[in-house]
Amino acid sequence: RKERAAALEELRSAYREKGDATAEKMADQYCAARDAELLWEGIKAWRMEQQQQWAKRDRERKEKELEEVQRKNREIGDKTAERMADKFRKAREEQNVRECCLSWAACAYQGALRKERA
Repeated sequence: RKERAAALEELRSAYREKGDATAEKMADQYCAARDAELLWEGIKAWRMEQQQQWAKRDRERKEKELEEVQRKNREIGDKTAERMADKFRKAREEQNVRECCLSWAACAYQGALRKERA
């Protein structure tokens, strides 16, 4: 009877060890799956951060390009405005000179008429 009990205990022990090995294998598989999931989540987060950084750099580069184009356009506009102002100023000065010459000629003519009549 002792032999039978010992054999039964041995079978139970072997069955427990087999169950323990299965449980350990399942735990290892779970840990490996969890580690893989965490790694994937980390990679996704890193990739999203990279994409945001790339988008930010691209946005900053485009803003700088736009500012440069606007600055150049302002310079061109300023030069055009200066040319137009110079042109109108010159025309106004020429008109003033003509009016002065006409006024002077009219005064001189009237003065000459007065001298003749006197």
